[in-house]
Amino acid sequence: MFKLKANSGVTLLEVLLVVAILAILLIFSIPVYESVQTRNDLSIAVMNSAHALRRAKLLAEASDGDASWGVKFGTSTLVLFRGLSFATRNPSFDEIFDLPSSIKITDTDEIV
Repeated sequence: MFKLKANSGVTLLEVLLVVAILAILLIFSIPVYESVQTRNDLSIAVMNSAHALRRAKLLAEASDGDASWGVKFGTSTLVLFRGLSFATRNPSFDEIFDLPSSIKITDTDEIV
């Protein structure tokens, strides 16, 4: 039925060709991956910022003692705090939100 060849197998040239094709595909896919990762990190940072600001608003509206709530923007974290400013806050009420390491927030200190 079937005849087996004595020289069946994969040659070195075929292996090198497959490795070269895979390397070319990898080289072109790295920038695309980095772009997608940056967009994802930015989306996470925006969602965390919006969540922290909404939570500060809700806590300020719902507080019994007329407490002020704010958000302190750091380079890699957001801190939801209770008080008129971050410096005079009560640290026991702090909630910390982490940001992706590739995102850096600038030009904004705190919002009360």
